[in-house]
Amino acid sequence: MSYTLGALMVLTAAILFGLQPIYGAKLAVTAIDVNGMMLIRFAVPALLIGLWVWTRRISLPLKPCLNHACMGIAFGFTGIGYYEAGYQIGFSLAVILFYSFPVIIALYSALIIRIPMHRVQWLAIAVASSGLLLAIDINTESASISGIGWALLSASCYAFLLTYKTYYASPLNEWASLFVLTLTATVTVAVYALFTGLQMPDSGYAWQWSLTLAMLAGTVPIALIMRGSPITGASDSATYCLIEPIVAIGVSVALLGEAWSLQTIVGGALVIGAAGVLVRKRSAQAQFS
Repeated sequence: MSYTLGALMVLTAAILFGLQPIYGAKLAVTAIDVNGMMLIRFAVPALLIGLWVWTRRISLPLKPCLNHACMGIAFGFTGIGYYEAGYQIGFSLAVILFYSFPVIIALYSALIIRIPMHRVQWLAIAVASSGLLLAIDINTESASISGIGWALLSASCYAFLLTYKTYYASPLNEWASLFVLTLTATVTVAVYALFTGLQMPDSGYAWQWSLTLAMLAGTVPIALIMRGSPITGASDSATYCLIEPIVAIGVSVALLGEAWSLQTIVGGALVIGAAGVLVRKRSAQAQFS
């Protein structure tokens, strides 16, 4: 496979992830709730990836699988937090706050793991933090404390997932890891729903968009990244994935009519730009560590 084809796969995956506000808007007018959406979103990839693992006779050793299962818990709450935030504060602001996860990873790496940080990384953290404060724009009606909390929870869970996978996860076949990840995320949502409630699709329209979410924001982009990222490398793949928040914000504002302010747009640009610097530096450090 050529580098160009690999890059196109990663870019396509990022765009598909960025279109999630559309699926959320379509499902907002149905009876399904966030728990139902996430249950279907994780269960469908878990089933399809599980079939792939079974047909390819990929080993699932118990101890490494249990080690990887904790990432699935974080993955489940990443999805719940993102959509709860999107419905409460709008997906454009939710995705900006979600992209604070490179800052969380960088701070954990520097303060806990004691990985040396370059000045440019500290500067990027300062810029991203300033951007977050600008983007929240507390003078707007969308500045819901609960919604902001959900978005930051989503970012923290995703930061945990990536950090754990990089530094603590046991060696395991990538497809086996993805199966455990999506299966555990499915179980996590199901258990959470026992305490908070669950509304599943009540019409063909709701099922149509729920399965679209599961396929186009789950199975397909996961498969594309699995195929493309080994060709492009971790650093370039992480950079290409930064198109996701740009697409999500563009879709939310241009197609869904979400309100925005100049302050939020400037803050979002600072966050995404700083995230680009941090993911490039993090990938470079991982390659040479």
